[in-house]
Amino acid sequence: MYNFHVNSYAFGSYKAKVALWPKTELIYTCPVCGMTRYNEIIYERTTGIDFPQKKWPDVLACTLTITNAISDYVLHDMRENRIGGFEVFKLNITNIPENKPKPFDYWLISPTTTLQYELVLPPNYEKYGCLNCGMWKSYEKGMPLPKLQISDEKIKDVDWAFAYYGSGSGYVLCSERVVDLACAKKWTNCGFVIFGDPDLWDIKIQYEKSNWREILEKEIAKRDAESNLSL
Repeated sequence: MYNFHVNSYAFGSYKAKVALWPKTELIYTCPVCGMTRYNEIIYERTTGIDFPQKKWPDVLACTLTITNAISDYVLHDMRENRIGGFEVFKLNITNIPENKPKPFDYWLISPTTTLQYELVLPPNYEKYGCLNCGMWKSYEKGMPLPKLQISDEKIKDVDWAFAYYGSGSGYVLCSERVVDLACAKKWTNCGFVIFGDPDLWDIKIQYEKSNWREILEKEIAKRDAESNLSL
């Protein structure tokens, strides 16, 4: 699956101030290192976007949450193409400057499937982080990162999911069908990366291009070749 995020650099800053009320909260404290992480995954309602936007793309980032707001167009595209596994909450758009046209509606997207991923720790990881929960003590450039693994059986026929691991970070994941739809419908300001390998998260999937799979495979092959040369 793919990590769904906001590609804000393409259009400038779109950070939306959205206040959320969590309905379900996952709280975990690692018994070994003592680190506590709060993962909010389901939301009851929102107060709205209260931040003047320079442009109104299809996807906006939201504060206080790991998920994002999608436009009417994205919601229509997903429903028309029978993309499932999510629920939405309408955002009230407020504080719009008089000289700006009223934008289309935005919706907070919340996956209805929750998955727990497994950590695959690299050798000698105890130098950098906790062997129980996987969280690093402090990030150092070039340090080995744990792989994030979810079995194929768990993600079969799943279009949207919220993935977490104990005190580890939570992620909003989507299927390849969503990436293909974003490509076909030319959604703006969204981004996708391969979920399972943090070392590849800097390779942004070029979903705007119809041959994005081929481009991604070449980028990964290039990265693997560079890694082999450095050994």
